[in-house]
Amino acid sequence: MTRRFAWPAIACASATVLALVVLAGVGGPVRLVLTIWFMGVTVGMSIVPALDIPSPQVELLVGVATSIVLDTLIATALAALGVLTLTSATISLGAVCLLGAAINLTREPREPRRT
Repeated sequence: MTRRFAWPAIACASATVLALVVLAGVGGPVRLVLTIWFMGVTVGMSIVPALDIPSPQVELLVGVATSIVLDTLIATALAALGVLTLTSATISLGAVCLLGAAINLTREPREPRRT
């Protein structure tokens, strides 16, 4: 499985698992670890592979930064609308993950750059 397909698959699986954990009302350390993983890494990494960053380390760094930005933007928008709840935030971020995964899976890969 290439990086192009790996992160979208991880994003979809993480979004699904976290949604099930939230809907089941599971708490404690399991939910905390899943939430940190999902909000800290998965949201951004569902989108960043579309940028074709050659270095996996830089790609991960950009993915974490993108996650933080998207988490903040979505939380701010939901709070401004007065609908910020755990469920609304999870569903919104899950939708972003699924959209990012779809973008990565449907786009045509670029040719490698020559320097």
